[in-house]
Amino acid sequence: MQRHNSGQKIWFTFLMSFFVFVTTAKAQNEINLSDIEPGYVEYGAFSLTNDGEVRVTGNVAGFEKWGQKTYFYGWILDATSRNVVWHMLDIRDIRDQLNDRDFVKVDERVKLNSGLYEVYFTGGASSNNIEINGIKGFFRKIFGDDQREFRRRYRDELFLKVTGVSGGFSVIDKNKFANDLSKSAILSVIRTGDNEYVKKPFALKGETKLRVYAIGEGTGDRIFDYAWIYNASTYEKVWQMSTRRSDYAGGADKNIMVDDDITLPAGNYIAVYVTDDSHSFNEWNQMPPDDPQFWGLTIWPATDKDAKNITAFDQSEINKPFIEIIRVRDNEFRKEGFTLKKDMEIIIHAFGEGYDKRRLSDFGWIVNAETGEKVWHMEKASIEYGGGAEKNRMVHETIKLKKGNYIVYYSTDGSHSYEKWNAAPPFDPERWGISLWTVNKTDENSISLFDPENFQSEKVISQIVRVGNRAYETKSFKIDKTQQVRILAIGEGSSGRMYDYGWIENTDTKTIIWEMTYRKTDSAGGASKNRKFDGIITLSPGNYKLIYESDDSHSYRGWNSTPPHNQEMYGITLMRVE
Repeated sequence: MQRHNSGQKIWFTFLMSFFVFVTTAKAQNEINLSDIEPGYVEYGAFSLTNDGEVRVTGNVAGFEKWGQKTYFYGWILDATSRNVVWHMLDIRDIRDQLNDRDFVKVDERVKLNSGLYEVYFTGGASSNNIEINGIKGFFRKIFGDDQREFRRRYRDELFLKVTGVSGGFSVIDKNKFANDLSKSAILSVIRTGDNEYVKKPFALKGETKLRVYAIGEGTGDRIFDYAWIYNASTYEKVWQMSTRRSDYAGGADKNIMVDDDITLPAGNYIAVYVTDDSHSFNEWNQMPPDDPQFWGLTIWPATDKDAKNITAFDQSEINKPFIEIIRVRDNEFRKEGFTLKKDMEIIIHAFGEGYDKRRLSDFGWIVNAETGEKVWHMEKASIEYGGGAEKNRMVHETIKLKKGNYIVYYSTDGSHSYEKWNAAPPFDPERWGISLWTVNKTDENSISLFDPENFQSEKVISQIVRVGNRAYETKSFKIDKTQQVRILAIGEGSSGRMYDYGWIENTDTKTIIWEMTYRKTDSAGGASKNRKFDGIITLSPGNYKLIYESDDSHSYRGWNSTPPHNQEMYGITLMRVE
């Protein structure tokens, strides 16, 4: 598999600076990889001062039980280009023998150009196997419960040896070449283990071409170990690793690789690499990739000219969120208020849960605090896949809001939330919730925050909200002159009947002058039984009573189905019309 060659000459020159030194030392002409455990990789490194030949000998194996096939095999990697130059499973005779019997003796001569190389030896389950959960899982699948039996009968017999025949063969520290490549990068995250979440900042002072090299895990449309880059000021993703825009990385089918050039404008950026709880450099539950040390993300400048654009990351230039409702856990309902002193554009970044993009279980929304009007809802936004489990959803978009007071809400159900995931977490688990930024950093001075619990709109004439089960609430009010009023009522109803609803009574005449009936209502979002009336009526001078009644189920903070979008307004509100 030929990898990307941009900058390869620069790499080779860098690595050969060490190569000249090592050839003056006393040469070792043999690498012996043994004591191998399934799920792990043993490896070594060597150099050739001239074109030459190496001999590869050893005992390898192909164990099978109950349809589970696990191979012990090896390969040689060019340490500069990261390309495979020899792979045991590419040799048909060896592959056929591994499929026919347990142990296979190997004795191969491999011709190589002068250069730097790494040799690998592993025991890994093939892609058509059920994934093995750790070494103990391997022993149970292949050898029953007797781990000692494997170690006594098999482990001592498995080995791979590389011996220099010609070309000036020298053994090098096994981590040297990968470490040197990592040090020459703008940033590098290599040999990444399970459950890691690594952030690396970098900055560019001009338009720059970068080489991005990343290896991870993904299958179908789902991705589990992967990388992305975002603008540190706007949180906008500028690059993301995906299964659709990746290549096969060798080993198991789910090993994926990206080796591309990207161009970014001047700015401050954050590169992120995240892994789930299995299949990483710590331990592989299927065959590892061809370049296991680079499981992670590494970024180099594409040319020497591009390298001159690398500059210090400036934290002071970062536009920080003015609202952060994040790290939200199960059964939480959180809210924060903010005031815009002028019209402005707002960036919204939110994660949530839902297989159906239009029926989310964990979601956020924004309402106008004065009118109760919903101005943005996650279910109505441009929802994207959020990484990890299929049900993880993400929104990143810019909206325009007028000067005024607003409240942002976030609600979760009883499962799959921050640090309590029942499936793979999203690509940025720390931001499970909703965050808001200004598009322009200077607009931060035109925003203030308030406690929504203490906010009272001047437009409200009378209000009964956050109604619970078995409620019967009333509030009296007076109208001094004939005027139009807006009614916002949210309740429960189905099959033409209302179960949670409100009405208005004229206490002077003892008559009901308005009632929330099913035919007057529209969907309030969430479950189909959530109903809403949002309209205008005219009231004459007089004394009135606002009334709201609920039954014994599905009400504020006691929902037996998905709540309405604007659940804080569950009840009835009467407002002035301007």
